[in-house]
Amino acid sequence: KGGNIEDEHCSQDSNAPGTLSMANSGQPNTGGSQFFINIADNSFLDWFSPGASKHTVFGRIRGGFDVAVAISQQPTNEDR
Repeated sequence: KGGNIEDEHCSQDSNAPGTLSMANSGQPNTGGSQFFINIADNSFLDWFSPGASKHTVFGRIRGGFDVAVAISQQPTNEDR
C-alpha cells in the first residue's frame, strides 16, 4: 500500500510538451508515485487553469524528447 503526496502548487509551470507532471486520481492530494510525460500541450491540466483536473509540473525533459514522442506513437492493445 502506498501513500498519497500532498499537492505542491508552488510554481505556475504549464503542462507543455516535454514536461513531467504528477498523475493523480482526479481529486486533490491524491498523487503517488506515478507521473506522465506531456507530449502535447496539455495546459488544460494546469493547476492554475479553470477545470477540475489539476496536475502539477515538476520537471522537464532535457534530452531525448524525440524518443518519448516515438514511444507515444506506438500502437497499444487498444489500437489493435
